[in-house]
Amino acid sequence: MVTATRSKCMSMDVSPRSPPDLSTLQVKVGELRLSADGTWLYLLQVTCGRARWQVAKRYSEIRELWLELSKTLGDNDAQSSCTEHCHFLAGFEQDKFPKKHLLLTQHKLEARAGELDQFFLKMAMRLNLCDPLELQTCRLRGCALLSLIADFFEVDAEQAKSRSVHGFSRSISMQREVQRHDQHFTKKRRGSVSVSMGAGLSRRFSFGFQDRHSAVAALAQ
Repeated sequence: MVTATRSKCMSMDVSPRSPPDLSTLQVKVGELRLSADGTWLYLLQVTCGRARWQVAKRYSEIRELWLELSKTLGDNDAQSSCTEHCHFLAGFEQDKFPKKHLLLTQHKLEARAGELDQFFLKMAMRLNLCDPLELQTCRLRGCALLSLIADFFEVDAEQAKSRSVHGFSRSISMQREVQRHDQHFTKKRRGSVSVSMGAGLSRRFSFGFQDRHSAVAALAQ
């Protein structure tokens, strides 16, 4: 009699790791930080899937992203090679983008931060409306638009997930106690501002959203 022995085998998933799901991308301006060279940086809070990290960008870098996206949107080759046919950003280049100012006052600095927050919100909303599988296929095929966005927010840089940003002499933190959605912020919403001035000194204020303009302008001296 022949006894058949049962063998156990293990299967291992050796497929390459799939790229982050850009249809879950969320971006908001968390802080304004003054670097040692006197340049204001926008500390962006980025969420993609379960990962969260921060990216510090100058206004000029954000504006360059907008210009590159606008240029790519007008490229017929890019549109024809995109599975989603770039519809998720169609008309994005016509949206209002914060103007460049030669002289930045506290009022202009605060106003521009709010406008950039809306800029990132509109960009993320367009991506959120895309089909995840179609968007992933589009990116794997080398979509120029998605490459620009992924590179700018360092989506593929694992070290960015746990990296902290240092070397700033002053910071202004704005935290809103409400969820962001596809409408403009209402006057009923409230927020808070924390201003750090170094040497262990900090002040924190809470106020209505409609008053936030004047409060930050008065404190960011």
